[in-house]
Amino acid sequence: MLFKISYVVVIVCLFLTGCVSTNERAMELYRNGKYSEALKIFKQDAEQGDAHSQYCLGSCYFNGEGVARDYVEAAEWYAKAAGQGYADAQYSYGFCLFYGYGVDKDYKAAVELYREAAEQGQVSAQYSLGHCYLNGLGVEKNYTLAVEWYRKAAENGSLDAQYNLGRCYFSGQGVEKDYEEAAKWFKKAAQKGWPNAQTYLDECQQYKKDANGQWLRKSKPVKTVTEPVTSEEDILLQKQYEQAAGIFKQQAEKGDAAAQYNLGLCYHTGFGVKKDLNKALMWYKKSAAQNCARGQNAMAYYYAEQGTNLDEASKYIEKALKQEPDNKYYLDTCGLVLYKQGKYSEALTKFNKALGVKEGEAEVRYHLGCTYLKLGNRNEAERELSRAAMLCDDKELKKNIDQALAAIRK
Repeated sequence: MLFKISYVVVIVCLFLTGCVSTNERAMELYRNGKYSEALKIFKQDAEQGDAHSQYCLGSCYFNGEGVARDYVEAAEWYAKAAGQGYADAQYSYGFCLFYGYGVDKDYKAAVELYREAAEQGQVSAQYSLGHCYLNGLGVEKNYTLAVEWYRKAAENGSLDAQYNLGRCYFSGQGVEKDYEEAAKWFKKAAQKGWPNAQTYLDECQQYKKDANGQWLRKSKPVKTVTEPVTSEEDILLQKQYEQAAGIFKQQAEKGDAAAQYNLGLCYHTGFGVKKDLNKALMWYKKSAAQNCARGQNAMAYYYAEQGTNLDEASKYIEKALKQEPDNKYYLDTCGLVLYKQGKYSEALTKFNKALGVKEGEAEVRYHLGCTYLKLGNRNEAERELSRAAMLCDDKELKKNIDQALAAIRK
């Protein structure tokens, strides 16, 4: 699996940091990494109806701590705690419903849970509710309410919300366009290292109000020649892509292996440069030749996808895994190489180890489903492909998953 370029990223993690168990011993064990021992206590208390412990137990199942990762079991325990009004569990169960972890996707039900938790001051829920209103997910689109909830979360310290509230002021969504107010929120996010916040802050500082209160740009925006521009935000994003690709190119030409990989990825995806697979492969190879694990993974993944040069692909991924044996992206690529070589049992082992990857679990489960199918286990194949379908937000991958499911269900 390739690492993905993402310039605007929202990462939602479910931790136990908000959990206060009735049994401090369990929390002490958890903090010391003794998850299995902590799990036993959480489960004992959870079965007695303690909402805190039910939430903690759900989080252990969700994160695979002390027990095999099981989203279905996680969702069930979150639901029990949420039913008792525990805000962190309401948010977490809403998260499962929103993304389809362990349950069927249900935006409307997720929004209601987000709302219940948000009204109790749960910050992630406040941000998520704003996100739903901004995009019309599970609720009618309402920019004004999006801003309202973003503001609550931002004032409570959410970096996601501070950044997105800044973007609302920057674009005039739900509020009157105000570059000074946007800059205030971008600055807060930038000080904590939020991706792109500094770039937006710099852009805001290019504007000032005239005597009539109208915003004027001090200098003209940079026009792009690779994409049609329809808004100031389009200009800004394209400028970011082009700037990043330019920096990667300068460093790559000086022999920097990481930059060579990143430049290859730009050419592969078309970010900031015209898409060019030949140039992408050239830079991947240069990076891999310098023993850059990401470059080696990229070459192996490309060959595996194409079903060509599989012996070469195997050498590349072996080198990458030698450097990072637990890297789930590399394990998935290794599984794909083995799958294309017809070594299905070995591939299955690698794909199972790749589960839990931060981005791309749908792809891993798709690979798992296809492998089970090759091994003649149609029930497991259907289960993994169904899970992949619930998690997938990539149109091309979703099409492949749906075709595989249709073939099984004939």
